[in-house]
Amino acid sequence: MFNFFSRKKAVTDINWLGIDMHSHILPGIDDGSSNLETSIQLVKGLEELGYEKLIATPHIFKELYPNTPQTIAFAKKVLLDAMQQQGISLKLGAGAEYMLDQDFIIHEDLCLLNDDHILIEMSYLSENLNIGKYIFDLQISGFRPILAHPARYIYYFKDP
Repeated sequence: MFNFFSRKKAVTDINWLGIDMHSHILPGIDDGSSNLETSIQLVKGLEELGYEKLIATPHIFKELYPNTPQTIAFAKKVLLDAMQQQGISLKLGAGAEYMLDQDFIIHEDLCLLNDDHILIEMSYLSENLNIGKYIFDLQISGFRPILAHPARYIYYFKDP
């Protein structure tokens, strides 16, 4: 018979993923890692799981996390220096998770995941009625938007 309460074996090797493309691992600049020590612990844990590269994507949200390319670059350098001192060989990239709200502006210095992919989010409480325009404007500007946390937008559940 089925036993729904039995423990499943924990997954300990996910190196086939290779890259974690969305993390809040940079120290002290958003709701992720609060300090460098925590960031190093997280990086070591991800390295043990088999990751080869991390792309830090802190929030850029004027109301709560007014990060800029400069604050992100500085936090990335701090973490990279600490990783090097600890002998951690993981590669570290940085982009951002952009809140699509009235403060979002498309410009040439956007923090991207790579050459053209941009991570975007919107409120979980109510749909942004301009989401189609934001996506269209990003695409005609040469960007490829990726919607962060699609499972959180419950207002799309009835009509995917």
